[in-house]
Amino acid sequence: MKNPPAYPCYSQDKELRDALIKGRENNSLSLKEIEMLSSYHSGMTLRDYFAGKAMTGILNSLDFNQIKQKDNEGIELEILNWGRIAYMFSDAMLKAREEN
Repeated sequence: MKNPPAYPCYSQDKELRDALIKGRENNSLSLKEIEMLSSYHSGMTLRDYFAGKAMTGILNSLDFNQIKQKDNEGIELEILNWGRIAYMFSDAMLKAREEN
């Protein structure tokens, strides 16, 4: 399953960019290699983004009065299960995305 970055961004590192340009000028790097080497992503992937959206829906549907009646261990287990469910939704969305 593909899991691309949710918000791809490109390096703003001047030294890296200059070294890549110099490599291009020396014909030691292709334009495609420069683009590949200068791009990066850090942080959230599309899977994380979808899971966050699913978690918002899960949290909006909860009755927090029932949750407050549990002990801390019970609350932690329930939260962990919500996270798992959110990622199950996310995985299903990524799979559907590939099928279309």
